[in-house]
Amino acid sequence: MGSGIRISAIMVLACAPLAGCQTVSMHGDAKWVTRHQQWFQLATVDTLSLPAVDVGRRGVSSFRVRDLPMPLLPDTVYMDVPEDEDVGSARTQPWRTVVLRVWIEAVGGPPTSAAEIAFADANWSMPANGWGQRRVAVPLDLVGARESCADTDWRSYDLTVEVFAPSGRVGDTVWLEGSAVSRDSVSAGTGRDVAGSLRAGNGRGASWF
Repeated sequence: MGSGIRISAIMVLACAPLAGCQTVSMHGDAKWVTRHQQWFQLATVDTLSLPAVDVGRRGVSSFRVRDLPMPLLPDTVYMDVPEDEDVGSARTQPWRTVVLRVWIEAVGGPPTSAAEIAFADANWSMPANGWGQRRVAVPLDLVGARESCADTDWRSYDLTVEVFAPSGRVGDTVWLEGSAVSRDSVSAGTGRDVAGSLRAGNGRGASWF
């Protein structure tokens, strides 16, 4: 977990004529990756990711997000699963029993409602980094937090994840990510026009209670 001390070291990982450049920085417990894409059109992709949460058992994990370069909330929960347990197979996978509750609270602001995420509703996946695995993705709609604190600048906040119902398999983990894509409109003098999950919402449903 975070120590409350901001870590501001930035490392340039790679620069290539077609792929562009990438930088990484830590903000409390959150890792911030900025990719400057140069192919097709000038664009910047910013990604926020939090450490993995053990969903093989019930428990609570808390994370500190501090001094982000711009306001951004997580909008997706990911889990890597064996390829033969992909979302298109029979709906008896052990990971489908996972139910999470997520609370978010801006530093110095009031607590918000909690979002509930049920992996039983998962219907979308993508290739994972590991051989023979798929990455299951479930939307996390924290727009309610933004709407309940309209004047909050979501650059620093605390986020809590409760494993309300665990996976049927010990060792399964999930992690939360958020991303924003922007175009670098240098010629128009407008700078970066961010169109991310925080501004418009991700348009995908999660229940609030």
